[in-house]
Amino acid sequence: MRIPLCFLLLILFITGCHPDRFFLNKKDENRIEGFIMSHDLETVEITADNEFVLYEDALVSLRTLGLTQLVADFTVTLINGEGLTFYFRTVQNGFPEQPYIKFDYTTDACKVSENERLIVSVDSIKAKPKAPARIKIMNDGKLINITVDCDTVFYGKTELIATEFVLIRPNQNSRALLSGIFFNDVISINQEIRESIIYENTRKGIKQK
Repeated sequence: MRIPLCFLLLILFITGCHPDRFFLNKKDENRIEGFIMSHDLETVEITADNEFVLYEDALVSLRTLGLTQLVADFTVTLINGEGLTFYFRTVQNGFPEQPYIKFDYTTDACKVSENERLIVSVDSIKAKPKAPARIKIMNDGKLINITVDCDTVFYGKTELIATEFVLIRPNQNSRALLSGIFFNDVISINQEIRESIIYENTRKGIKQK
């Protein structure tokens, strides 16, 4: 199938004017907009429709437009170095002066901080070089839930407002591959869980309150 010339020109125009922007899951409803915030654009390498590599000094921002109540789902492989940091409940413009929740995923421990005030440190959950780990960050109203594979790093409340953005930065001398990236609507997920519970209880003859 031939692609219209005007469409090709439009793609070239958009990417040419905004080399610091990219999109993940372009053919999916779960489309994610990325923005390279680091000065050197080559610190972020897009390697597939749903994956990219972060090099030292990289800083990238991800969002699904308008989605704040979400579960941000990543598969993270630390290629080398000590780890990387996720920032959320913050905004792209004005970072790092704006408030944020910080999640450090390192080879020493997993730590969660609010505006640099340490909330929790878990040394039993840590990054393992070259071993993929599934990381989920959930915003659900005032609730935050951070998990690595099946382990909970933190579950608790914050007064910081949920935002669209998740920012990611590798530690010094670190490099990481992020793949399987999806931002899912937490309201829809909660509804699916509730419907599943109702179905199972109905099947077992348990009445709902």
